[in-house]
Amino acid sequence: MSSFIPSLPGEPLLSVSEVAERAGCSRQAVQDAIRNGKLMACRAAGRILITECEAERFIREWPATKKGVAARWHEFRDWQGRQRSIAQQRLESRTERDGAAS
Repeated sequence: MSSFIPSLPGEPLLSVSEVAERAGCSRQAVQDAIRNGKLMACRAAGRILITECEAERFIREWPATKKGVAARWHEFRDWQGRQRSIAQQRLESRTERDGAAS
């Protein structure tokens, strides 16, 4: 049985596995952090979910044992920023085009 997290308005939610993969640590380490109050999470439909900003904070504070983990996260944040910029430009051009057509 597979499950997926539907897109909701607001901040994206990540699973324990996704946070562990991004942080370069085990799922157990993420679950321990939640249990010890070092990482905020919520349970929905039997799944533990973590907001993206909370995951980012955890990853920044997680002691990276593998070199390059922080660099990969930085590259991801750069890529995400570029994607947001492209989406914003498309929205603006669409708005201008719709305004000119009226």
